[in-house]
Amino acid sequence: MSSPSRWSMRCWMTMQDQTIQMMMTNCSQCHKEFLPPTWRHKLCGSVCKRARRAYQYRTWYVSNTAKARASGNLHRKLNARRIDLWRKYKITPETYDTMYAAQNGCCGICLKPFDLLHVDHDHTSKMVRGLLCFRCNNSLERLESVAGWAEAATKYLRAYAV
Repeated sequence: MSSPSRWSMRCWMTMQDQTIQMMMTNCSQCHKEFLPPTWRHKLCGSVCKRARRAYQYRTWYVSNTAKARASGNLHRKLNARRIDLWRKYKITPETYDTMYAAQNGCCGICLKPFDLLHVDHDHTSKMVRGLLCFRCNNSLERLESVAGWAEAATKYLRAYAV
């Protein structure tokens, strides 16, 4: 067999270029011309795909706002406590309930009963120490964060003692 002539190679290349040109299509998002891997591809790349997805969600959200809000609010309402406890302290509601029962619903410092107790934790190590009422938790935070506050407060109270 003889090798193909230059003319036939040029002809073949031209036909191939024409075929590729025929297959080129415009991106439906950014309108850039591109060669799709299959006939189903309408978007040129991942950026256009993300933009299209965002656009589709926005258009769906506009026509289904009430449904979307109800769905999101229901999820948040059902899981708010679980999400909040896990995000802040890495404990589950079951762990909180166990701690609450162990303390008999009372604050760990003043020992008064409360319906709602705050999770006390070390701010440096993030270790949960127990459950406290709002007042005790706030006071303990001040004692830890401001150096010498306890001594200054004691000195102040003694100065004005009757």
